[in-house]
Parts: sequence; C-alpha cells; structure tokens
Amino acid sequence: MDNSKERFTKTVQDYIKYRPSYPNEIVQVLIDECGLTKDKVIADIGSGTGFLSKLFLDYGCVVYGVEPNQSMREAGEDYLNDYANFYTINGSAEATTLKDQSMDIVTVGTAFHWFDPEKSRIEFKRILKSPGWVILIWNVRNVEQSNLLEDYENLIRRFGTDYCQSVAERFDKSAMAEFFAPDKMRVRSFDNKQRLN
Repeated sequence: MDNSKERFTKTVQDYIKYRPSYPNEIVQVLIDECGLTKDKVIADIGSGTGFLSKLFLDYGCVVYGVEPNQSMREAGEDYLNDYANFYTINGSAEATTLKDQSMDIVTVGTAFHWFDPEKSRIEFKRILKSPGWVILIWNVRNVEQSNLLEDYENLIRRFGTDYCQSVAERFDKSAMAEFFAPDKMRVRSFDNKQRLN
C-alpha cells in the first residue's frame, strides 16, 4: 500500500469534484451533545480539501486544518480562502504541531482509518482542552439500498489496487470503543444524499 500521507496527491481534483460533503446535522448534534458554540476552536485532522472544516467555519468557529499532503492542503486552502478563521497546518494525526491543550474539539472526516490509532489518541489528548471532544466522521456508501452503489462497490473491490486493505468502508464499533475507552463512545448516523448526473 502506498504511503497514506502521499497517496491522494494525484487525485485531489477528483476529490474536489466527486467526494460528497458532510451533512449539516453534524453541527446541531455537536451543539446539543457537546456544547459546541461559535467561540470553540476546532482541529480538523486530515482536513484534506476542507469539506468538513467548512461546516464549522460556516457556523462561526475557528478551525485549524491539519493535513500532511501538500496537494490536498493547498486545495483546502484554496477552497476555504474566504474564511479568515481558517488556519492550515502541515502536520499529521500523530504529530499535529498544535500547542498543548489548545483545542476544544478534534474532528476527523473520513480519514481516521489512515491514522495510527494509539499515536493519534496520545496526540489528541495532548492538544485537547479538558473537557474536550473527539468526533470521528465517515461518509459511507449504503450499498444495501442502491444498486448503483452496490455495483460501484464491486467495481472498486475488483479493480482497486488496495481498497480492500483499507477500513474506510466499515465502521468497526469494537475498535472505536477501544480508542475512546475508558470514555463512552456515542454513535449517530444521518442520510447524506449526493446527486449524480
């Protein structure tokens, strides 16, 4: 498998054009359950092209987008150029370069499966204020309810060079519960439709 920090360099434009964003309901859940307010500072780890960061920037938060891939980071900077409260960081989940206890919330949008879980956990604890929140988010295809998505899933399983080695397509509750232990993990799901032509 390619180095996970460089593997998306050649696909940045495809991400911008074809990857779905994230449902707005995420913000409301964080308001209701995590005390999200506009004065909170968020570290969006593996921020990529900036889709998840944008949700929190639109709400009014300060967001530090931490992204190790230069091409993805530059795409995110371009996409979020109009936001004065967005700061881009050349760092990784295991070494963000952010200051100790400087973040209220850590978010990860469809990237956690590329991280070293134990090193990331240590780093997240280091940068989070107490109490802090870690929010792991995935966009996953609902192959049970769509023939198109089922066919697409089969296509990338057959011809993808390393898709089956990735855990992006599944949410492993036991592994996630272990990551959050001794704290309790909460799970929420939302429909997130993407229109195709």
